[in-house]
Amino acid sequence: MIFLPWQRPALPPHLDYSAADRLELLNGIPVCSGLGMADKERLLDLADEFLARKNMEGVQGMVLTPRIQWMIALQACLPILHLGLKVLNDLKSVVVYQGDFIPPWQKTDEIGVVHPVGPHQGESWQLGTVVLSWDAVEEDMKGEGEYPTNVIIHEIAHQLDKGGGGMPELPWTMSRASWMRDFSMAFITMEKRHKKGKTTPLDPYALESAAEFFAVACEAFFVAPGYLQEVLPAVYGQLVGYFRWEPN
Repeated sequence: MIFLPWQRPALPPHLDYSAADRLELLNGIPVCSGLGMADKERLLDLADEFLARKNMEGVQGMVLTPRIQWMIALQACLPILHLGLKVLNDLKSVVVYQGDFIPPWQKTDEIGVVHPVGPHQGESWQLGTVVLSWDAVEEDMKGEGEYPTNVIIHEIAHQLDKGGGGMPELPWTMSRASWMRDFSMAFITMEKRHKKGKTTPLDPYALESAAEFFAVACEAFFVAPGYLQEVLPAVYGQLVGYFRWEPN
């Protein structure tokens, strides 16, 4: 069924929490709890619409309680807080495993050797599906890793990067050339540090591709904005322009 923009479907009764319960859930998520009240209300409304429009299912025994669904939706909507749900029109479903998952395909290297893929904590498919490990989501909320991480934000960033090249659809006020320059310079500088065995400002996984660099940078932008502004100021500035706000 296709819904027109003004025809928001109603939430299933088991997901229709009270305003107080919704706010309590939001305040229990570290990456969301620092928002001002106006942004919290906006985020709650977006998450409500997200849950009403997107399909979310647990697989391989994963039980999606209402609390888990709200916690996923709130974090998924944080990057689009000032962009609106329309930028995720292509996203149709969120599939949640309890732990890491192994994709049902293999990878062949340049000399023809076939390798298994995974296990992964999350994936984003161009056909409109995000796959998540709930264990990874919970681990991210502890904030105990070496780098700022959030698997939900990471996979949503891939959905925003529709071309898969590390550049989402920029507003007309932003320069594609400036974006490419700042992200490319940050990537190259970080790659040089990594090859020399030095510490890197972001998780080295960002060096897998331009798309992964963008997604990892988005994680840092929302989880630890002050840190990203300090270590990669040009990238931080580009993300402020794209997401249209500065997280606290």
